[in-house]
Formats: sequence, C-alpha cells, structure tokens
Amino acid sequence: AKLATWNPDAFSLELESHGPYMRSFSYSYPGVNGIDVHFPYANTPPRLRETEVGPGYQNVFVSEFGASVMSSFESMSGSISPKYWSLHGADKADICHHDRGNYNRCFGTNVLAERNYPCDSHIRAYFGLEEDRLNEVGEVPFQKQLYLCLLSQTMWMKGEIESRRSKNSYGLLMWQLNENFPTGGWGSIEYGTKSKDGTQILGGRWKPLMHLLSSSLFRDQIAACGKGGKCYIRNDGMNSVKASVNFEIWTLGSESIDKSNTTFSYTDVVDAGQIRWLQLPRSFTASDDDIVLVELDIKSADSSPVLSESVYLKTMPKDLRGLDAPVSIQILSIRGTDFGEALVELESNRLAVFVVLTTRAQGRFSDNCMTLRPLEKKTLTFHSFIEGEPVDLNLLESSLRVEHLAYYMANTSTSGKPFSMVA
Repeated sequence: AKLATWNPDAFSLELESHGPYMRSFSYSYPGVNGIDVHFPYANTPPRLRETEVGPGYQNVFVSEFGASVMSSFESMSGSISPKYWSLHGADKADICHHDRGNYNRCFGTNVLAERNYPCDSHIRAYFGLEEDRLNEVGEVPFQKQLYLCLLSQTMWMKGEIESRRSKNSYGLLMWQLNENFPTGGWGSIEYGTKSKDGTQILGGRWKPLMHLLSSSLFRDQIAACGKGGKCYIRNDGMNSVKASVNFEIWTLGSESIDKSNTTFSYTDVVDAGQIRWLQLPRSFTASDDDIVLVELDIKSADSSPVLSESVYLKTMPKDLRGLDAPVSIQILSIRGTDFGEALVELESNRLAVFVVLTTRAQGRFSDNCMTLRPLEKKTLTFHSFIEGEPVDLNLLESSLRVEHLAYYMANTSTSGKPFSMVA
C-alpha cells in the first residue's frame, strides 16, 4: 500500500530513507518482475527549493535507491538468439499473474519475460513510444530500444540525484553497481563472460549512468538546475573552492551559438559543505525546447582544476522540438598508443546530445553519454579490460557504433547510420 501512494517528501522527516525504486513494467508484455505502482516520472527537470545545508539543520541519509534498466545491445545480444532481438521477445506475451511484491508468475515461451524488469514504462514516459512500438524485431530496432531504455534510467537517476543533492543530504547509496547478468536489472556496470564463439563480451563496461556519475553527479562539487531555471552549486569536498559555472543555451540542431546573448556565467567561493543558489536569466527559461549546457570549473589551493559538464533539460525528451534536424557524426581517427590503449577522435556537424559510443572490443571508453558541440573535435581513450593485452584495434573499428538522441527520436524507421568513418 505504501508503494502506491507516492509522496516526493515522504522521507524528508526521517533520518534515513530506503528507496525510492523506479521499477519499470509493461502492460502488454509483462515479465517476472514489475507491476504498476503509480510512481511518477516527475524529475526532468527536478523541482528545486532553496534549502540550507550543514550539520545544524535536519538532514537525511539515503541508504539505497535506483532504477531498473537493461544493458547495451553488445551485452544483451550475445545471450539471446537473433530471432528474439526485441524488448518484447518476438513472441506472444506470457501470461503473468502477480505473486507478491514486485514478483510475477509467468507462463509461456517469451524469452524476454524471463529477463526480470521490462522497460516499456520507462521508454513511454521519457520518449513517448507506446508499447506497440516496441514490438519491432531485429538488430537496429533492438539497439534503439536498449539505447532508450539505458537513457531512461540515466535521466531518472540524474533528476533524483540532482534533487537530493540540493537538500541537506548526508549521503546517497545507489542500488546497484554491478549487473547480475544481461537482464532488466539495476546495475550501472554490465555483466559478461567472454565466450569462445565471440558472441558474448567481458563485463565491466560502464552504462551511460555510470559515466554521468563519474563526470558530474557524484563529484564532490556539482552544479545543477531545476524547473524555472533555479540552479545551485554545492561543495561536498573538504576545502573551500572557487566555482565558476558557465551556462550555454542551445537550440537542438544548431550549427553554431551566438555567445552575445546565449551565455551566462557565475563565479563564487563555496566553502566546504555549503551550497550557493542562483537564478538563470529569463532568456534561458523562455522556451522549453532549448537545452542548456552547464560547465563547472572548480579551482582549489590543494588540487588541480576540475572541469565537469552536464545537460539541463527543461522538459521531457518526448516534448522537445528540433530533434528532426539531421545530425552527422564522423569518426575522424582511431589509433593505438604506446600503453596499449586506443584514441578515438570524433566530431559532429550539429549539436548532438547523449552521444554514446559502444563496441564489441573488450574495454571501456574514458567518457560517454556526452555532448558534442558543432565542429568541436573530441578525443576519447578506450581502455582495455585484459591486463597486459593492448586494445584490439581491428575489432574496435569494425564493431564501433555511435548513438545519439536525435537519431533515434527523428528516425522512426532508424534507416541509415547515425555516424560515419573518415577514410
């Protein structure tokens, strides 16, 4: 009963909260986990309220929270026959009956029903795809479905973390770090065992959420914005820092930015354990279709400067306009290093958001789920998972894929490729 009466402030008067958990479900293709408990997807953007932080104020510790999610196509496809490559399993739906809690008893032959939590409600909430749109079968449809599933978890967790770090929170523990197996689980890092036939890949690859945790959400200092352009800078480090945050407002599909009226900067010293609140100018909040890039530059006396970047969406992705502008991403070069790593250089002709690189090569990228400004060259490092062995450059190049939001939202047929290689 408690799960069915969601209250965003339900935990604010307690010392510790266990949850919330954003469990996805499907009405038409249920799985062995997941039921509708009426949780809203109401934190993109989050609603922020100015709050004092510090040991003298009431505080809360979050011992566990998370969102269910699938893994990448490279992780999932190796343990599922190609004829079942679809979130709905390319088969008739199982007959499932609620057993207890979030467990269902399912009867039938649908292989995806056995992969724990479906992802339908996540994708419908963020991207507006109804469940019948997830019936498509094949390599490219499955890649699209899994990308949107992974991004759904990332967006819900991003909003939840940014909201909770705006309050007097004394800790956030996520559920969970590692995935159990390629399924609809909770992990931020993929599971996998390299198979002899090469269909399965090693685990340890970071999902998009893990990259955002590393680049901004779980750093000692964070800058974030919520509904109406209310923003904050928080310092959870041990020392005072000089925080400079630069905001850039962009129209999706833009090829350039006019910095005379579309940038805003704020600089202040933020002491350890303190928060600074600010309000974006009206020009930054006039249209929900614009997105804002938030770049935070941290300088302190005892460490090197730290730069982080995040994206502020003023509405859900399904309501954004401008995603139909053609975006062309090019891989400019792939080369090895003397340390056995690989460097991948790429650029985009237009603004591209939530850009994800993935490959069948064994390893992970230094950065991912990122933003590419028009004609801004970016170089990523690909680290090998196999100690003492260099990256397999041939496999990296032949299996490299680049995904981004506009490609999957603008192309219902997902024809063509969202990127190209420069010879």
